[in-house]
Order: sequence, then structure tokens, then C-alpha cells
Amino acid sequence: MANAKPKLSIHAAVMDCVSRCSESDSPYVCLGDFLDELIQIGWGREDVNSVGAAVLPMLGELKNGDTVRIGTAKPSVSSPLPAD
Repeated sequence: MANAKPKLSIHAAVMDCVSRCSESDSPYVCLGDFLDELIQIGWGREDVNSVGAAVLPMLGELKNGDTVRIGTAKPSVSSPLPAD
């Protein structure tokens, strides 16, 4: 089991992911690819889920043409990834 990442690492991953997704023509595919990358480099499922849960509402704002408000999304325990 991977060690839990510090909040700063999770926040940095969220911002990196939002940046990548905002430049993509397929932001939700980009999100899935980004979360897969985190798993491949050894991130634990709980931390990956926290990143995904924080990014999803921000992608909704991007989809609607809104400016993403940093700090409005709260990481949650809900799982955007299927369980193993």
C-alpha cells in the first residue's frame, strides 16, 4: 500500500490535471489518463480518488465556460475510479 500523499502534493496534482484538461479537446479522457499516470507512478487509490474528486467539479466549470475558482472544490472520499 502506498503512503498517503501530503495535501500539497494532492493540490499540485489537481492543478496540473486541470491545466492539462483545460488544454485538451477531451478533458474527461485527459482526466482518466492523468489518474492512470498517478497510479502508474505509485500513488495510492485514495489519493488518486481525491485528485479525481477535486478535478471533476472544476472540469464542469470549464465545460460551462466559467473560470475555475481555485479552492472551491473540496477533495472527498467518493470514488471516481472503480474499485479493483
